[in-house]
This record gives sequence, structure tokens and C-alpha cells, in this order.
Amino acid sequence: MPTEPEKLKARFSKNAEARFEQAMSLLAESPASPDLRSALFQIVAETPGVTMTPEVKDSRGRPGTEIVLRGTRRVDKPGTKPVSFQYSLRYVIDPDTSRVLEHGNAGANPLVRTTYLEVGWTNHIS
Repeated sequence: MPTEPEKLKARFSKNAEARFEQAMSLLAESPASPDLRSALFQIVAETPGVTMTPEVKDSRGRPGTEIVLRGTRRVDKPGTKPVSFQYSLRYVIDPDTSRVLEHGNAGANPLVRTTYLEVGWTNHIS
């Protein structure tokens, strides 16, 4: 994958929210190089509606930087009235390693949360 933000951005969805989720998924779940991680974070930072807050803690008490995307989605299904709902996606990033520590819904009591305790290569499934 290209490590220049604009070239990398061209490979993702044109929809800013979908692009944010694609970039964050790569950051959380792939062995991306430091240069690729940097480009992904630049794409994330440029996403409308994104806020970043340093010096937060994840649910395990580990320090990190919080990245939150808030927005509104509209669901249109044939034969039903369109419904709009607000959402918020929260990620906590380790400031020393740039690894995702946790992600889920923003708020005091998230409905969904994934906490990464260890990430790395393996030769077997335990």
C-alpha cells in the first residue's frame, strides 16, 4: 500500500465515515509499517467530525490518546419511513507505539468495546 496519504486515501471509500473505519481497521488489525501507520493516522485526522484528546485511559487504565468520530446516519429501507440516528466511534491509541488499545462506542457505558491486550504474530492457535 502507498505510504503517501493522498495516494493511500484514493484506495479507500469516497465516503469519509467509511474511509475512517477502513483506516482504523488497518491500524487495529494489521501489521502496518510505521510509514503506513503515519499515513493512516493523517487520513483519520483529516476526517470531518473527528476529535482527538490526549491523556485519556482505556478500560484497563492504560494511558492513550482518544480518537472519536461522531456523526449521523440515515437508514432508508423500501416501504418504511427513513430513520436517522447519531453514532460515535471511539479508539484509544497508545502514544508510545501508535497501537490501538481499545475501540467501541464513545460514552461512559459503551454498548460495544474491544480491548486489545496483546497483538502480534503467532505460529499456532491456542
